[in-house]
Amino acid sequence: MESIAAAPEEDGQVLKTPAEIVAQVLLKLKFLQNIGLQLAAPKRSSNAINDARVIELETEVAAGKQDKEELKDEMETLKKKVEESENKRRRLLEETEQLKKAQDELKKAQDETNAFFRRMFSKE
Repeated sequence: MESIAAAPEEDGQVLKTPAEIVAQVLLKLKFLQNIGLQLAAPKRSSNAINDARVIELETEVAAGKQDKEELKDEMETLKKKVEESENKRRRLLEETEQLKKAQDELKKAQDETNAFFRRMFSKE
């Protein structure tokens, strides 16, 4: 085990952890297999694991950016709808005010007409 740990590392190769060294030695000795136990498959090199994790994270980031763009577009659409609704509400409020004024004018005219007829019929 000490010779494996002291072995010079090759270019681009990460130092092995003590657990990896022990697993490598046990595989060579086949001690565990002889007593009926079996080691789990040796772990992939940490570079491969790191590369896979980097790819996974890059994929997540790309998906996150896509989601962000979709949410931004959806938010813009919703803002436009809110603005349209507010404009429609303002127009309806203005129309309501105009109708109230027209109703008040009609009521005033009706009151004047009623007063006129009362005067006309009371003279007779």
